[in-house]
Order: sequence, then structure tokens, then C-alpha cells
Amino acid sequence: MLREQSRNNNDQIVQHILETEDKINTSISSHNRTISAKMDAMQLNFARRDEILYERVHSNEVTFNEEVHKQNKAVMSIIENEKEILQVNHAELIGRLYQTELNIQSKTEETTKDILACVEQTKREITDKIDILNVHHKKTVAVGASKLRKQDHSNAIIQCHQEDKTFIKTCALEKGKRILDKENLLILLAKGGSGKTQIATHLASIFQDEGYIPFFFTDNDIVRYRDMISLSDNNIIIVEDLFGRSNVDFFEDYHRNILDILLNCVKRSKGLKVVFTIRNDPKCKENILEKHEIFLRKCIMNLDYDNSLLDKERINILLSHMKYNSIIPCNSPVKVDICLDFEPFPCCSSGCTADVMKLPCGKIQICTNTIYLCCMSDTYVGFPETCRMFCNDESLTLLGVAYFRDASNSLVDKINDLFTKSFEKLSCKYQYSVLVYTALKYNFFDNNLLNYHIEKDELFKRIFSIFDGKKTKIRKTLVKQAIRKLKGGYLIDSSRYSEFYEDWWSNPRGNAYMFKHQAVHDAVLVSFGNECPEMLMKLDICNLNFILQYIRPSLKSSALNSSVIHVDPELVINTLCKFLELDIPIDWKNVKIIGISDPWNPPPIDTGEENHFQEQRHICDSVKYESDNDDNISLGAKSEDSDSDMEVFEKVNLEMGRELSHLLNRRSSELIGEYIRKCIIERKYVSFVKMFLERLSSLPYSADQIKNFLNGLTRRGTCLMNLTHNSDIIRDLALKYAEVNVFCLIFRPKSSTIKHYNFYQLDDKLFDEKLMAIIEENKNYKIIAEIGNILYKIEIEDENHEFVKRLLKSILDKLNDTEDSLKIRYLIDGMFCKGRRTNAVTYFKEFLHHNLLTHGSIKTIIGLWETLNTETYKSSETFDYTTLMSVLTQKFKAHILTGEDWEIGVDYQLQTQEYGACLFNLGMNIQDNKFIEELMKTLFDIHEIFLQHMSVYHFVSPHNIKFLIYLYNGFTSFRTRIDEAKLMSPLGMEKLHCYISRYKSFVKKFREDMKHAYQSSNNQDAVVFTVTLMNMNILYPDTSDDDDDGSDNNPDEV
Repeated sequence: MLREQSRNNNDQIVQHILETEDKINTSISSHNRTISAKMDAMQLNFARRDEILYERVHSNEVTFNEEVHKQNKAVMSIIENEKEILQVNHAELIGRLYQTELNIQSKTEETTKDILACVEQTKREITDKIDILNVHHKKTVAVGASKLRKQDHSNAIIQCHQEDKTFIKTCALEKGKRILDKENLLILLAKGGSGKTQIATHLASIFQDEGYIPFFFTDNDIVRYRDMISLSDNNIIIVEDLFGRSNVDFFEDYHRNILDILLNCVKRSKGLKVVFTIRNDPKCKENILEKHEIFLRKCIMNLDYDNSLLDKERINILLSHMKYNSIIPCNSPVKVDICLDFEPFPCCSSGCTADVMKLPCGKIQICTNTIYLCCMSDTYVGFPETCRMFCNDESLTLLGVAYFRDASNSLVDKINDLFTKSFEKLSCKYQYSVLVYTALKYNFFDNNLLNYHIEKDELFKRIFSIFDGKKTKIRKTLVKQAIRKLKGGYLIDSSRYSEFYEDWWSNPRGNAYMFKHQAVHDAVLVSFGNECPEMLMKLDICNLNFILQYIRPSLKSSALNSSVIHVDPELVINTLCKFLELDIPIDWKNVKIIGISDPWNPPPIDTGEENHFQEQRHICDSVKYESDNDDNISLGAKSEDSDSDMEVFEKVNLEMGRELSHLLNRRSSELIGEYIRKCIIERKYVSFVKMFLERLSSLPYSADQIKNFLNGLTRRGTCLMNLTHNSDIIRDLALKYAEVNVFCLIFRPKSSTIKHYNFYQLDDKLFDEKLMAIIEENKNYKIIAEIGNILYKIEIEDENHEFVKRLLKSILDKLNDTEDSLKIRYLIDGMFCKGRRTNAVTYFKEFLHHNLLTHGSIKTIIGLWETLNTETYKSSETFDYTTLMSVLTQKFKAHILTGEDWEIGVDYQLQTQEYGACLFNLGMNIQDNKFIEELMKTLFDIHEIFLQHMSVYHFVSPHNIKFLIYLYNGFTSFRTRIDEAKLMSPLGMEKLHCYISRYKSFVKKFREDMKHAYQSSNNQDAVVFTVTLMNMNILYPDTSDDDDDGSDNNPDEV
């Protein structure tokens, strides 16, 4: 019951709860509906408020924008008004500023243009001076180093001479000192070994004590080292063997330039003394002494004849060598002060049993009678050298007087004895091989060979194989032993080692050997050549120069010459013909010169250590290049000009160029002709000469080869010879192929009064036609001048007046008033040697009276004018030079403007320099400066015409831009007489200096523009270069008279 009651209660409670819950839910729902209604009402209120607010904001915004727009319009209107006002004001201000700027710019441009021009000019001058200082510094360093080496070498030679106890002072030495004091020039002429070098060295020692700087030169060293000699210093120059040591000869193209330089220096410098040593031979006077004016008779000392050793000097020389080599005379006193030709010499009182004997003590004793006989002997080699060799070599000493009477044969016999012993003794075999090897290596045995590859040397192996056919291995130790044995007797240390390698190695290792004297060298060659002629003829050394010096056809034994190698004539002819066949003209278009091989200055041996010395060689090469290519030489060589304006791409050393030309131009055919000439002169080889000429005429050689052969045969038309034995062949060859100088040398017209075996006689008509054909076919100056020279000889020497008169008339009729009329001028120059042959005026007075002023050259007119007037009017009164100056003005005008006075084949530069020198000499003769001043002014006016009309004249006139510079060099003799020139023509010299300054500026500008034109591809640069080339205003004499800064301009620095 309770449970049921409880259940009912629970049901009631649940029922109550449910009802309560329903009530609550109903209340809540009602309340929610009320709240929702209120919320909806509120949202509607808020939405109406938002719309009202938005409408108010939008209305306010519209109102504000309208107000802002109105204000902006007002502001912009104000700004536009102000902007218009500012623009007007700005335009007015800009106009005023622009006008002010234009005014300032117009004023400053004029000032800055002048300032920039001055700055550029100053910059160029500073650059030029810096370049000149750099070049001068490099040259000074290079020349200074070379000078120090050369001075050390010269001092060493003098020191060695002073230590020589065998030298004896002679009368020739004292006379040479007097000549040098008076003339500043001495020529020592003597055969080899006569003491030329010793006398020259002693003179150098004497003058060294007086403050002179000595320099020793051999061969062409005077050209290589000329820069180190200053004319302002006191120097004594010793030039040894300039014309060769054994084959003495004068070569026009080479030696004349050297002698011109030295003569000019001797004339211009009071502190320069020059000593020549020349090897004497029978043709020395004709071949050398008569070839140049430097060989004055009063300066020549012939030690073989006029100034030969006195008897007492000979005795003292022999005794000095005996004492030095521990050779004693016998107990009889030797009388020194004696004349052996006129006084009987004292007989020996010691009872000597032999002329020469070896004493038990080991010393050698010579009888006094033998000493006197030796001193009376006429030796083949010079007496001092004969004494030295006699006393140095015991085997020669034991020969006694026989050696003095035939020293050459004695030397050859001794070498032959060594050759004979070589088949038995191994030591002699090595000694003989070393001697021959040294001789074949141009008298120079480099000891470095012993340390490297003497056993592989093919030449040494061939010499060694003479004694056995086996290929015996060469042993270095035995070669060294042979050299030690030969040293002192045959070989000495080479003083030329430093000269050989001076330009290759700065620190050469080892040493070298050479023969004591040329006579020993020749004796070795003669011995070897006579024993093995076929081997010698096949060696590379046996070229034409070697054949010319040493090889002669074999003769009968009674006529043999011990100083040459006698070879079978047929072998000699075959060898000469072989060289002649190989002689072909040089195609210079395909030639590239990479160097010159000089046998007396060979390149260093290949040691296998090339890298070790490579750097040193480059250094030495560069130093040599810097030294050799400096054209501003202190010797003032007339043949060289250092102006370098248009020659921007090359710079040539003229003396070395001439030497190169001399070496290359002497072809084989010319050397063969010289060899035949020597055979004719020696008069022993008549049959050989005939054999060779017959072979020559039978073979088809070219005209060029025959022409060069004839050049060598006659020394290019300068050497006459006996033509009796060879008349037909040489005559026929010369008529067909000879050059004009050779033809004029050996042919004469039959009508000539002089008949001589040195000339071929030609019919007058044929001779006339030949000369006329030469004149018509040639325009070269030298060729036609040679025709004039032969006319002078035929007129003066042959006295064939009619032939000369007839030929001159034919020439004038043929050439007068034609385009070839300049050939008449060439002819007159040749006849009168450009005015130097004043003695010929008398013979050609009528011819000169009608043709000198019309056709003569400037130099010839100046040279002959005074003499011609004297001969014409027979009066010594003062001449009126007005006519002469008028003619010279016209000649110079043609020379400058049209080149009509230019000599074809002659260097324009040298020709113009000669004209300058002639004007100076004319001024010295006139002694009235107004004529020279007026002429110089006229030359400037003419040159100005050329510059102003260069487009017209520069194609027809050669090289005229530099005319005034060349004239300056000649007028002042390369500045050596500039003070005299300024006194003679002060205004002319001042203008020349101004022109040189302008010319330097033009050249600088020209170089720069040309460099830019070549380096740039821009056409504008090429246009600038062309404008510079054509714009010559800078050279006008009246454009900038203030260009001369007062400096002493040197045209050599242009």
C-alpha cells in the first residue's frame, strides 16, 4: 500500500513537474516572442536612424565638395595669374643671362685658344726634350760602357808594351813624335814585323803621359766605336791594318767613308791625333796612298826605306831579344855604335868554333861575327819580328844567320819538319794539327773547345786523319799538352778574345790562343797547303778571299814563293770556274738579311748550355742596338744625317749599311777578276793567265758575270795593268761587256800621242761612236761624269786636242736645247771634278766661256768662276759678283722648285750639303757678306714659294722640305764652324734656326697624326692626317718669328 501510495505520489509529482515545465516553457515562449518583437522594433528604429544619418552626411558632403571646388577654382585662377607673371620675368632674365654668356664666351675663347696653343707647344717641347734626354742618357750609358772597355783594353796594350824589355827607342820614333806634334797625323808604312805597332803604341804611351786618351782600333773598329771619341777631348787614335793584314787593298765604297770621317776630325780638332799602320807592298802607293787626301806625303813614314833602322839600332834590338831569352854573345865585345855598310866590323877575338853553339850550362852562345852578319841581313819579315822569333825558338836560333837571310823559308822548313815527324811521334801529330787548325780558324783557337767537343770537331778530325787513314779518337789531354808545348814558341794568348766575344758574352770563360805573328800563320798555311793541296781546296775556308790571298799556280821550283801555297794550275782554274758558275745575281726582292757572319769575329761556340747565356746575349744585343743606331755621332761624319722626319718606319746606320753593301756587292766574278789582276801584276804567271782567259772565252758565261770579272780585273776602272800578254781576249770582252769606267780606263783613241801597253788603241770614229752611245743610253750622273773625266785625261795627259774638241762639238749639237741637256752638266762636272780642276780652265777656256753659266752645276760654277775670269780678262782686279749671284739664284731656284739641278744617281741630301759648303767657301773668298746675305734671303723666298705651292712642286722636286736643313749642315760643316757662319751671314743663320724650330714642330704633329691614321679605322683620322700633310703653314718663314726660343737648335736632333 505504501508502495502504491508512493507510486501515486511519484506520479503526482511527475505530473506536477510536467505541468510546471509546460507553464515555464509557455512563459518562456511568450517572453521570447515579446523580446523578439521589441528587437524587431529596435532594428527598424536603427535602420531609420542610419538612413536619416546617411542622408544628412551625403547632403553635407555635397555641400562641402561644392564649397571646395569653388575655393580651388579661385586658387588656380590666382596661381595661373602669378605663373604668367613669373614666366614673363624668367624669359627676360634668361635672355639677359644668355647674352652675357655669349659675350663672356666670345672673349674667353680667344684667350683660351692662345693659352692652349702655348700649352701644347710647351708640352711638345718638354716631351721632345725628355725624349732627347732619354736617348742621350741611353747613348751616354752605352757609349760610356763601351768607352771604358775600350780604354781598359787600350791601357792594357800600353801597359803590356811598357813591360816589354825588348823594345828599343829609334830615330823613327822621335821623328814620328815630331810629325804628330806638328800635323796631328802619322802614317807608318812598313812590311810585317817592322815595329809599326810597337812605335804606334809607344807614341800612345808618350801622349798618354801628356793627358791624351789612347784608343786602339783594328780594321773597321773605327766605324763601330766612333761614338766614344769626342772632338773636345785630347785623344790619340791608333788605327791598325785598316786596309788588311796581308791582302792590302783600298775599297772605294768602304774605306773612303772612314777616311773622310777621320780627315774631317783631324782638321776640326786640335786635340785629336791619329796614327795609321799600313802593311807595305809594291803597289801600296798606287792602290792606297794616292786614293785619298788624308795620306799627305809629309805625314808618311816608310820604315822600310827612308826611315829604316840604323845599324846600331838593329844591333841593340837583337841584343835586347838575346838578353830577354838568356842568349849570350861570345867573349868578344860587341861594338854597337857602328855603320856596317861603311866600316869593317871587328872580328871575333874569342876563337869561336861555331857561329851558334849550345854551352854545357844549357845556354846558347852566338859569335859576335854572326851578330853583325844577322844585323846586315835584309829580312823577309821585319827585322824586329825576325829577332823575336829567332831568339824565342831554340831551333831557329841554331840556324844562325841563315834564318835572317831567309826567315820565311826557315819557318816553312821548320813546320815541314814538324809535319814529317808527325808520322812517327804522336805528340808532333797533335802539335801540327793544333797549328793547322788555328790557322784555318782565322788565327784563333778558342780554349773552350777543349772543355766541350774538340774530339767531335770535324775540321780537327780531318786534319788529324792526314797521318793515318784510321778514325783515331781525339784525346783532349794530348791536345792540351800540344798547346802547352806550342805556347810561347808559336802561340800566344789572344789579345783579341774580348773583341771576339764582347757583344756576345759579358763574362767569357776560358781563354784563346793566336799565332805570335802573321808570318807564323802564313808559314803554317803554306806548309799544309803544299803538303795537302787537294784537301785544302775542298775545305770551306778555301773561298775566293782565301784563294786571292794564299793560293797561286805552281811554278818551277826556282821561282817558288814561300809566302803562298802553290797548287796545280789546272786545279786552280777548275776551282775558279766553279765559283764563276755559281755566281748569280742576288734577287733582292726575296732576300731577308738576318745577320752578317764575320770570319774574324765568329759567333760563340755551341757549349750545349744555351739557356745559361741566352739572357746575356739579349742584353748585349739590346745595348749594341741602342749604341749602333744613334746617329748623333761626335765625329761629325759628313756622309751621315740624323734627321728623321718622313723616315718614321726605318732608321739606318749609314756606315754599317755601306759595309754591308761592300760585302754583298763583291760577287765571285769580281773576286776572280781581282785574282787574275794580282797574277798579272806579279808577272810570274803569264802562262796561267793565258790558260784561264782561254777557258773563260770558251765558256758561255753571262754578260753580267763578264762585266763583274772586268770590274775586278781593273778594280772597277781604277787600276791600270800590263795588257800586252792578254790583249785580244780582254779587248774583245771589254768592248762587249765592260762598264763605262772600265772602258774609259783601258781604251784610248788611235790619234792620241801617248802609246802605252796599258791601253788598247781604238779607231777615233769607233771610240767617238762608243762614247756617244753611252751618253745617249744613260741618264745616270756618275756614268756621264766618267765620260767627262776621260775627256779631261785625253786633253791634258794625251794632248789630243782635236779629238776632244770634235767630240764636245758633237755632244753639244746633239744635246743642246733638248730634254737631255742636263747631261752636259754631268759632263762638265766630270771634266772639271765639280770645280776642283782649276788647272784645266786654260785648255777649255772657250768651251767654258760659252757653256759654264748655261749648263754648269752650282758647285762647278763656284769653283771655276774666279779662275775663268782671270784667264779671260788677264786681270787680278776685284771681280763683280753680281752676275755670279744672279746665276746662282736661278740655279738654286731650279734645284728647289723643280729638281732640274738634281743629279740622277746621286743622293740629294749629300748634293745639297755640298752646295752649302760651297756657299761658305765662296763667302770666304768674296770677303763681302752682303752677297751671301742677299743670296740666303733669296733662298728663303724661293723655299717659301715651294711651301706655299707644295701641291704643284712636291711631285717634281725631290726631298725639298728638308732643303734648308741640308744647306745648314753643309754651310756650318755640321756645326763645327757655326761661329764663322754666324759672322758671315747673321740674318741667314737666324732664319735657319727659326725654320729648324718650326720644322721640328711640324714633324712632331705629322708623326702623331700619321700614327693615329694608321692605328684607327675611323675615316676622320685619315682626313686629319691628310690635312696635316698638306697644311705647311707652320713652316712659313713669316708665320711665327718668335718661335725661336733662343736655343741653339741642332738639326741632327730633328
